[in-house]
Amino acid sequence: MTGVRPVLAPALPWISSFHEVNVRTYVHHRGANPGVWFFSLDASSVIAVAAARAAYHLRYFNATIEMTVSKTPLSEIEFHSRREDPAGPMPANARIRFAPRDGVIHRNAPGTLDHFLMERYFLYATDDDRQLYRSRVHHEPYPAQRAEVMQLEETLIWASGIRRSDAAPIAHYASGVHVKVYPIDRL
Repeated sequence: MTGVRPVLAPALPWISSFHEVNVRTYVHHRGANPGVWFFSLDASSVIAVAAARAAYHLRYFNATIEMTVSKTPLSEIEFHSRREDPAGPMPANARIRFAPRDGVIHRNAPGTLDHFLMERYFLYATDDDRQLYRSRVHHEPYPAQRAEVMQLEETLIWASGIRRSDAAPIAHYASGVHVKVYPIDRL
């Protein structure tokens, strides 16, 4: 995450850039407004965690996260995350090594699984009283390409109370996209 900041505020390098990993699913509200439901979001910024919890009721947790990108022609990305927040279930760790592979960057066509997985324009959350909230999310279509996962060891899904599927993971890579998250609405 880079350039994270409130509207009209400047990005601050020591606050506005951090690493994040999330466990999520795809939902809609009463048959409309498809969005994302986050089981957990682990971030390497204490400030981002506190702000997202307060402003959006999201299940953000503090974590130590390291990411390195190799300098080889076929860049590999290594990502290590360890949750350190006693507010969330533990162990919640991830060690992932992956790389973009097919070289073809594309926009996902409507009606495809890739479009279903990436093009979501709402997020949903609940507060401690189980009140449902929704926020609009705006972003250009993700510039996605296939990715190869060479290593995947994680307990984030387990910590979210989900049984991991035996199916091979679907992996995409996007170099980045600008996202705007609007104020939250109570439903």
